[in-house]
Amino acid sequence: MFDEPLACLRPAAEALRILLIHGSAEPQLTRELARGGHDVLAVAAQQQAIRLLGVFDPDLILVATPDVARTCRELRGHATETPVVAIAANRDLDVRIAALEAGADDCVSSPFHPAELTARMRAAVRRGAPMAGAAPLADAPVRDGAA
Repeated sequence: MFDEPLACLRPAAEALRILLIHGSAEPQLTRELARGGHDVLAVAAQQQAIRLLGVFDPDLILVATPDVARTCRELRGHATETPVVAIAANRDLDVRIAALEAGADDCVSSPFHPAELTARMRAAVRRGAPMAGAAPLADAPVRDGAA
């Protein structure tokens, strides 16, 4: 699954609370994310993940299931505001596109470089966080000539 040594998963900034949903045992990924300082809750069952969303309150959901598109689609009914990053088991473009169209905020192909996964997770969390001092879109002023 990894291209390079896993030391690259060490966070450069604040640790993330990650809900990892995997189709089979992902001990290496779970271990390395935790070793990097992240708070990781790994579950194999999607329904268990949905039940734990309110209790664990993750910053990010990481999906590494055999059918990432289906998992992302079902998750979006329950986790509308939590960023989702999918891990596609192969480099198949159709799988990555299906995951994105099903609700993933980003998708990385396996094998991947750990630093890329960390950067994509952090970017998804940044995009999902409200900007300090930013007005909601409905309250934003409209410039003359812009509709």
